[in-house]
Amino acid sequence: MELRDPIGAEGAASGLGGWLPLRLALLVFLGYIGVRHLCEAGYTSIFGALNLGIHEGGHLLFVWTGSDFLHALGGTLAQMAAPVIAAFLFLRQGDRFAAVVCGPWLATNMYDSARYIADARSLSLTLVSVGGGDAQHDWNYILGRLGMLQYDTTLAACVRVGAFACMWGGVLAGAYLLFRSAAPKTRARKRSGPIVIKPRRVPAGGPVPPERADFQRGPSAASARSAVHSSGTRS
Repeated sequence: MELRDPIGAEGAASGLGGWLPLRLALLVFLGYIGVRHLCEAGYTSIFGALNLGIHEGGHLLFVWTGSDFLHALGGTLAQMAAPVIAAFLFLRQGDRFAAVVCGPWLATNMYDSARYIADARSLSLTLVSVGGGDAQHDWNYILGRLGMLQYDTTLAACVRVGAFACMWGGVLAGAYLLFRSAAPKTRARKRSGPIVIKPRRVPAGGPVPPERADFQRGPSAASARSAVHSSGTRS
């Protein structure tokens, strides 16, 4: 059974039903996560465990390249790629709301990565290593190889700016889609009402149709015309 509810369809035709309150609640929750990330640099959202799993999976994926640099960078690359791929798949299904929600998910990955990048020199974070052993600080190694270790906090600040744009851009885009999905119903109700039939427009100087002439002369002329027509028929 397929439970897809594409807001990509035009407005009310998508048939949101009970999906609208749930999606609105999701947007409110994502907005809360965005505020917490703004107020607390070390905040980790409910997405944290998922993002960490994707990060470690990225290391395992890139270990086969044989490059230590790509192996170190692979975790962050996987974190950034997962929401983008998910958004692309949702767009192919026609679910634009789910696609834009991947923006805040990407933002949580960027906030986590920014905290990791900013720690490249201080090395104060507790690291996780798949398979045990001493964990390598990815961004200490990456920036050290690039000769940019002194720019760790500057790079982290730039990533946080991008995270802010993804988070609130996604929330606003999702709110716009929800508004568009509900607005056509209101417009349809406004259009409902008594049907008004307007008389046909007659070109200047042209012949006046009989029904238009009766309309202009009033109901008495129309009644008399009908009576004459009926008497002529009986004779």
